[in-house]
Amino acid sequence: MQPQGSVAWHRFATLADASEALAEAVAIRLRALLAGQGRASLAVPGGTTPARFLAALGTREVSSNIATVTQAAGETGASATQVLGAARELGEQADIMKSQVETFLSGIRAA
Repeated sequence: MQPQGSVAWHRFATLADASEALAEAVAIRLRALLAGQGRASLAVPGGTTPARFLAALGTREVSSNIATVTQAAGETGASATQVLGAARELGEQADIMKSQVETFLSGIRAA
């Protein structure tokens, strides 16, 4: 950890370690905001990028509403991962089909 001004740099061995540390820091800040103001907002990107962070945040005691949102976002991330996998598989199948069509057409041209 090397502080630079108000920024502190951290290195983590794994994405899971980084996600856990971020979730803990965010949970602490959210608890403080909820205690002081009674409300807090958290905006995160969609897709699979924040999935591990949201899963880790869901294990922290912040509030039942945030836990519910976190669980739903985690489920969305899991669905996005499945869609991404299906899209990759479809792309691979399209490449195979394209190759087979090219081979077939080459055979017809040669005949």
